[in-house]
Amino acid sequence: MRMSDLLPNQSGRVECIENDASGRLSELGLTRGSTVRCLFRAPTGDPTAYLIRDVAVALRRHDAAKVRLMQ
Repeated sequence: MRMSDLLPNQSGRVECIENDASGRLSELGLTRGSTVRCLFRAPTGDPTAYLIRDVAVALRRHDAAKVRLMQ
């Protein structure tokens, strides 16, 4: 499952991040094993707000799709 697939109030744990996005996303606190919760989507569907290490972060769908969550 990808992070972009989460619906509001769903959560998951990070399994891996695609190489081309790992640096920037890890600076936001997305590391292997960290918990992510989808807070809400913008009315247009993009971006989506996620709770990462007690901080709300808005990510575009194509960036969130680079994060794979554990099943």
